[in-house]
Amino acid sequence: TIDIKLAISITLIAILVTTVSAYTACKKELMEEPSALMRPKAPKNGKRILLERIDFIWKRLSFISKVTLRNIFRYKKRFLMTVLGIAGCTALLVTGFGIKDSIQMIVSGQYGELLKYDMEISISNKTTDSEIKDMASKLNKTKNIKEYEFFVYENGEVKTNEGSEDVNIVIPDDLNKFNDFIHLRQRVGHKKINLKDDGLVLSEKAARVIGASVGDTIKLKNSDNITVEAKVSDITENYISHYAYMTKNYYNKLFNNIPSNNKVLGILNRTSSKEEDKLSKELINIDGVSGVVFNTVFSNTIKNLNYVVLIMIISAGSLAFVVLYNLTNVNISERIREIATIKVLGFYDGETAAYIYRENIILTIVGIIVGLIMG
Repeated sequence: TIDIKLAISITLIAILVTTVSAYTACKKELMEEPSALMRPKAPKNGKRILLERIDFIWKRLSFISKVTLRNIFRYKKRFLMTVLGIAGCTALLVTGFGIKDSIQMIVSGQYGELLKYDMEISISNKTTDSEIKDMASKLNKTKNIKEYEFFVYENGEVKTNEGSEDVNIVIPDDLNKFNDFIHLRQRVGHKKINLKDDGLVLSEKAARVIGASVGDTIKLKNSDNITVEAKVSDITENYISHYAYMTKNYYNKLFNNIPSNNKVLGILNRTSSKEEDKLSKELINIDGVSGVVFNTVFSNTIKNLNYVVLIMIISAGSLAFVVLYNLTNVNISERIREIATIKVLGFYDGETAAYIYRENIILTIVGIIVGLIMG
């Protein structure tokens, strides 16, 4: 669907920018007398640049280098326009490649190294114990499921005086099998984290938002809106969503209650789209199963985002080409008599071209350096 407000605001901003740019460019010319406009503009008077005052550097430069440096600082508007234009394009390119690398990390890091399971089965709230046992029996007979385990997933909130954050409270049914499905580790050094009965393990971003560190006591609210004080035993690496991992014993100690399992995490033998479609149809018919989600869904989403990044990269490259083309065109038009003069003085075609290109190359390099910092 199209966001009408966003579309209108973008259109208005685009019209405003183009109108102001055109008005600024034309204002001075339109105020001139027709007779003055018909006469060619006199070139700007040459001025000494700062580098000329540094004798030990200036004396060592060749004649062409001196002329190039003088021209660069002589046309200050063109200097700024080229540097800013190239810097903007470079920043977009760096941003595009940076987003691509970050997105790729989500696939390989989050859904590979940290979350090892391939599918997630949601269990209906009204499922009885007998239906759970029957579900486990049918999962054991399913050929494509290599391994599975029951979990509790519950919406919650962590809070301190510095802030609050919504989290998914995750409780494994069998602690011994927990690491087969979810790997907890510290981001720096990748030291393995084990769940213990004396505290919860909080995901890194959630801990940073609320200002919590290892050993701190925070407020934890569960889905029944019961708030208790909990200890942060460790902080785990994580990139998508926010999690609070704990054992059933620690949850029972905090809330005096042991929740029922409502998720099944599974590892598959085959993860092709055809096999997953076949498996989902088989699982959805089991009593108590309310939904099935495969992690390949996230991989496909990432692939689609890669196309957006590719468009950004191509657009930035095209914009850089247009900026340089137009500025070079304007540059040559303004200095046509100057170019004619140096050709009369004996410059060959290659030397004349290098006279212009050299300035563009220097300005482009400066723009790239600025753009890399911006990007």
